[in-house]
Amino acid sequence: MINCGPKMSYSHLQVEQSGWVNECQYDYLYVYVDTGDDIEVYGPFCGTRIPDPIMYTGQAQVTFVTDTEGTRKGFSLLYGLEPNMTKCPESVAVTQFYVPTLCYYLTIM
Repeated sequence: MINCGPKMSYSHLQVEQSGWVNECQYDYLYVYVDTGDDIEVYGPFCGTRIPDPIMYTGQAQVTFVTDTEGTRKGFSLLYGLEPNMTKCPESVAVTQFYVPTLCYYLTIM
């Protein structure tokens, strides 16, 4: 069976990074995902390295923090639905067929 779940990813990330590698001091992004039981925190994200996509259920919040110094191009966030496919065991007899749910992508610029 194929279900669709929310997926968040970045197609572009160019946010000011401090002088130290992987240190996000001035401008950065955080993603907060409500799992129903807890809040998962992803980030901070800065510089130009695009983070891995985030698959989640529930609600998500993106927070962008910036200072008044320096400018970069910013970020482009993609949000959409991604098929969640469960791998079947090797010894499965197919008795029903499912039509995959179509998933659409929305680009937020």
